[in-house]
Amino acid sequence: MPQPHRPLGVKLAYFAHLIERLGGRDQLQNLTTADVCFQHVKPLTAATQLSLVDHLVTDETTAQYVAEANWYISHAWSYLFLETVDSLETFFAQRGLSHEAVVWLCVFNNNQHFSNVRPFSFWSSTFQTELAAIGNVLMVMHPWNDPVVLRRSWCVFEVYVAIKVGACFEMTLATAQKDLFLKDIVNLNTFMKMLGTIKSEESETTIASDRDGIFDLIRSEVSFEKLDQMVFQTISAWVHATVRAHIAAKTSEPLVQAAYWIALGRLYNSKHDCVPASACFDQARVLFQAHRGPHHEDTLAARSYGLDARMIPGLSRSELDALEADFYALLADERTHLGPAHELTETTHMNLAYTYFASGNFKRAVATFEEIYEEIMKNGSTDKNIMTLLNNIGTLYSMIHEYDKALPWQLRCLQMRQERLGPKDPRTMQSVNNLGMLYKGMGNLVEAEVRLVYAAEYYKRVLGLQNDATWNCLLNLTNVYLQLGRLRDAEALMELIWPHIQRDAPKRHLIIGSTLLAKGVLHWSRKDMTTAASYFEQSLSWRLEHLGSANAQTKMAADMNYLFAMDPDVRAEPSPTLSALYDGAATPWLALRCTGCAALVPGDVYYCLDCPRNAFIFCDACVAAARPESFCAHASTLHRIHPHREFWKPLTLNDDSAATLYAAYVHKIRADALRLSVEPRGWHPMI
Repeated sequence: MPQPHRPLGVKLAYFAHLIERLGGRDQLQNLTTADVCFQHVKPLTAATQLSLVDHLVTDETTAQYVAEANWYISHAWSYLFLETVDSLETFFAQRGLSHEAVVWLCVFNNNQHFSNVRPFSFWSSTFQTELAAIGNVLMVMHPWNDPVVLRRSWCVFEVYVAIKVGACFEMTLATAQKDLFLKDIVNLNTFMKMLGTIKSEESETTIASDRDGIFDLIRSEVSFEKLDQMVFQTISAWVHATVRAHIAAKTSEPLVQAAYWIALGRLYNSKHDCVPASACFDQARVLFQAHRGPHHEDTLAARSYGLDARMIPGLSRSELDALEADFYALLADERTHLGPAHELTETTHMNLAYTYFASGNFKRAVATFEEIYEEIMKNGSTDKNIMTLLNNIGTLYSMIHEYDKALPWQLRCLQMRQERLGPKDPRTMQSVNNLGMLYKGMGNLVEAEVRLVYAAEYYKRVLGLQNDATWNCLLNLTNVYLQLGRLRDAEALMELIWPHIQRDAPKRHLIIGSTLLAKGVLHWSRKDMTTAASYFEQSLSWRLEHLGSANAQTKMAADMNYLFAMDPDVRAEPSPTLSALYDGAATPWLALRCTGCAALVPGDVYYCLDCPRNAFIFCDACVAAARPESFCAHASTLHRIHPHREFWKPLTLNDDSAATLYAAYVHKIRADALRLSVEPRGWHPMI
């Protein structure tokens, strides 16, 4: 046989031939792939001492089952052999490839008689060469919610090679596993928890040195994060396609279709992919309304999910008003037909609070969440929304800078989520992230960094760099690094997320203005004043255009622009656009808060010139109370900035008031403290 362009493999039909030769499926029940290898493959090839594939070629009765491989199979030897075969047959049948598929399977392709004497270098080069030549990888994922294959380092290595050579990467399940998946997927949290369990860096090998060699290769050329992301993307694509196919197959069961439209919508919503999420929820609502009526719990739930999907960053005032009105209408229907204490009513009430949050009305939002919490506590409920309420109340108190109120809510929420959901659940990670932001607001940057680094690693790995939750977490960590003066770390994170934000973020997403502002602070800290000025101006312009002058983030951008303009190394005249924002304002600063007391700064601002720019801001009262010493160890003179000139105009004095002020000044200042001593004389020097 001439040398093939690709390695040899066995045709899919060979599995049926092998099973029949070994006595049928009954004889192989409960046997793992490892069992089949040692009990059947090795004895079958003992005479030739070859791999099974090479052995088949030597026999003219079986050579017909061998051809150039077009699919490389990644699997675990601990899998049940028949379940693995079922997975392969299911995958290729669905794609109409049953007669064309030729698979490379390590049990069949590698010579099992000499496997224990081969070094790591042999196996690593063999797998790389074979996989690269074949170009298609099919991973068997069992069980679906905790795949063993991703806990084996050699299988992780195969994913690494697939990335390195640009191979097509697919996954498959056996029919029984697929049925279990379809049963479980209606609970979104099951799927998200499954993603959280995937961490290739925790995989293992039987031989420890193999693991070390595999990990060295991955770290040097790909990274575990990129590897996990490829797996996540493949799983997500498979999940979406499988659910859609299941919906299409259930045309005679509209209520089943509706339930899976809800499941699919929640999957999209979990990735903040709001447009397809809304479309899925609309499909479910139409089906439920047609078959169960407009006031059935399922119909109302579909409406609630649909409204929730409409809550995206950057909604206009009119869009927010319309959303709030729709929530009020839904809430009224739920209270009438389900009752005020029903779980769905509580959920919709919570989503109404989210609408207040989205509109910037944080105080009304936190009051609504506390109202729901008190109602649940009064009823003695162990409602599943409790942890969400704890998180939301703590987060909102943090956002309105009432940190002492926020901390107990956030700590209690994190504890409950760790105990009830586990440390890798996405909701637990949300609490870790929020606690990190709270510590940042309190000025405890060390604790903030610990939490945010932990959360950032999770978000990058599980959600990826296309997700706004990842962007927000990494930008939060960026701002901590800026305050700590770790400018290279801050820049590296911004370089990581900014291309994805530019490509994937909706044009009105808040992350855009926030990243531009952070870039301004970075270059300000580096004293690259020209670049800093450009980013500060871009941030303010973006927020004025997309959020309006009344928005809190726009106000913060204005204050940052003014602080920058008043820097001793800048001393620039504030632009007319910037000055106009202060005209008629009720406070000297629009949004600037003191690090020491968290209150809006009522007058002059102080910061240390030896600390990173914008690290710590203090008001008059905190400077008088020596609070900067709790944050800054430089003991240097604080730089002082007056508010915008609208609040620093010269006084208009009449003669009497001027004389009174001068007399008070003369009385207060000792003559010997004046810079120049002056001898009074009774004559004019020009006479």
